Amino acid sequence: MPKARPVPNMASRLGRCFSSRLRCPGCRGSLDAHLSLLVHNWVYTYTMTLFVVLFGIVLGSLLAARLLHATANRPLVFGSLQMLTGLWILSVMLLPPRVWHSFGENELGACFLLLLPAAIFSGASFPLAVRMVVDDPAFIGRSVGRMTAINTLGGIVGSLAVGFFTLPRLGLQLSLLGLTGFSVTAGAVAWIVLSPQSERIRYLGASLAGVVVWLAIYTLAPTRIPDDFLARRQELVDIREGVMSNVAVLRRREMLEMEIDRMWQGGEEKHHQVMAAHLPMLLHPDPRNVLVVGVGAGQTPSRFLLYDVDRLDCVDIEPAVFEMIRKHFDSKWMDDPRVRLLHEDGRNVLAHSGQQYDVISLEVGQVHRPGVTAFYTADFYRRARRRLRPQGVLSQFLPIAYFTPEEFQSVVATFLDAFPQSYLWYNTGELLLVGVAGDGLDVDVPRMRRLLSEGAIHDDLNFSYWGGEKERLNRMPVFLANFLCDPEGLAELAGDAPLDRDDVPRLEYSMSRVEVTPGGEEPIVELLNAHLASVESIMPISLTKQERLGVDHLRDNNLGDTIVEGYMRGIVALLATGNRAAVVERMTRSLAANPRCVRANRVMALALLEMKRPAESRRYFENALDVAPDDLMSRRGLAQAAFQLGRYDEAVDHYRVVLKTQPDDADVHNKLGEALAQKGETVEALEHFRRALKLRPDFQAAGQNILRLESGRRGRWLN
Repeated sequence: MPKARPVPNMASRLGRCFSSRLRCPGCRGSLDAHLSLLVHNWVYTYTMTLFVVLFGIVLGSLLAARLLHATANRPLVFGSLQMLTGLWILSVMLLPPRVWHSFGENELGACFLLLLPAAIFSGASFPLAVRMVVDDPAFIGRSVGRMTAINTLGGIVGSLAVGFFTLPRLGLQLSLLGLTGFSVTAGAVAWIVLSPQSERIRYLGASLAGVVVWLAIYTLAPTRIPDDFLARRQELVDIREGVMSNVAVLRRREMLEMEIDRMWQGGEEKHHQVMAAHLPMLLHPDPRNVLVVGVGAGQTPSRFLLYDVDRLDCVDIEPAVFEMIRKHFDSKWMDDPRVRLLHEDGRNVLAHSGQQYDVISLEVGQVHRPGVTAFYTADFYRRARRRLRPQGVLSQFLPIAYFTPEEFQSVVATFLDAFPQSYLWYNTGELLLVGVAGDGLDVDVPRMRRLLSEGAIHDDLNFSYWGGEKERLNRMPVFLANFLCDPEGLAELAGDAPLDRDDVPRLEYSMSRVEVTPGGEEPIVELLNAHLASVESIMPISLTKQERLGVDHLRDNNLGDTIVEGYMRGIVALLATGNRAAVVERMTRSLAANPRCVRANRVMALALLEMKRPAESRRYFENALDVAPDDLMSRRGLAQAAFQLGRYDEAVDHYRVVLKTQPDDADVHNKLGEALAQKGETVEALEHFRRALKLRPDFQAAGQNILRLESGRRGRWLN
């Protein structure tokens, strides 16, 4: 006769209960959410994390088999593993951001620290729990199968609960507290309930100690997650833990900017993103229906409404983006009756929507971001073309800093596969590819001239990429100088480069290995220079020889400025090292590419000024002011250089010009006071020192200058 099925004891019942969360799905969900703050979601991220987790489970299982199989006090060990899991996860996730930043590019090391110990504890817990509930070897198969089923069900329920309830409703910080608290509680219950009656008082004390340690870690750790990881030494204004990502608003140089998962999206300051709206709208003769994919901080979609459009559909996959724009940025455009805000995946909208558009603007230029390369495939472009009306226009950013020349050729070839009539335009380092669903551009030149010369569009384009008034984009020659390549030139440039497809996402893999280096844009600029075309080849416009030379010269400087951008990358960090000679060497290369770049002249001048070479510094500040007379940073620098040269009258004049625009700048008042004191005009100098101290009561230099003057000791006034 078969044996009667034994009645499970208390250890068996509790073992089954605990096994439902042995894989710690809740804690793993929090770990995954935290991991997104430390590493970027590359194509290899899933493989990397899966390797670490499986490796840890194997180690834990081996540990349980070798060391814990024969232990007599399995409940003690089991409870300890649960307690350690909660305490470890809480401790490691509340480590200060600087600890994680010390890993640098070593993302695998960060994964090991965050995931491996918890995976080891989990791997050891399951076989130990199985051994706890197997009372009769005859029923081992049934017991193990049931435990596995319960464990799997617990993993499913825990993952759903964390993904759809805990994280969205409570956020990462409270979810961490609750889930690690559950783990600590599970360990305490295992100790107390499964321990012998005579030792329960001792285990009750140990459990309380574990809870106290858990509370102490959470209370004493200064880290706020995700806040401290998103701030990154900037002033964090606001965050939202969104459905798909973390959205943060930061304050940099008194301006608000938006980041999604630590990647810049836009801000208050006008910049090249607005051209993703203006360029296609100026090239299309009569755009009425517009779709923009990727809202950023709202700069691009708001510009479409400056034109006479009937409908503007704005798509973003993260709903929190719209909320943050309404709260922190100009959002009046969102209330325009022509606007529809869609919380959708842009690819799905273009694949399944029946709506037809005159203009589609893809503002997803950061090709190194997770999922963005899916907007650069031949399959996507073909679907997008079907959403365009005849002669409709699609524009897309082309960030050349992230491409090798071969990748750049492949991207262009892929775009041309769907849009044989394509055109390339300068837009800082993020060039704009424009494809036409027709036989070519049909530009209404009189309309373009009118819009550039007057009204809201003229006013909005009253800025320059890198120069001053002569390079402002509302000037027709400047706008024309942004044109780079026509369809024939792009076809020659692309050559026989392979296409990127959804089923062969080569670009996705290459972006995971991208290295953005200073000056890395130069090979692509050389490639472009070999395939430039005249703007007269794409629109009915006639330029005189002198006008054409001017346009060509400006285009050369535009392309040169993309090289400048590359050399300017990381310049702040280089300045922080104190290696001014390296800064001067890099800026020398930059100015060779575009000698009229205001930023490059200014950085060169500041480096020379700090090297106590004021005469050379003065020349570069003057170059910057010659291009942009209203550049106050260069004006202040020129005043400092004049002061170091002993030209106090000149320094005073420059500081007075700055104060006309910035009357409440305490530092300028103090500097002006020092220059006046050197001239012997102590009464007015004292007024400016006092004004500086009133504006900034903690301004020690101004206070010391006041004491020096009032004590009758003029001394030397150092800049």
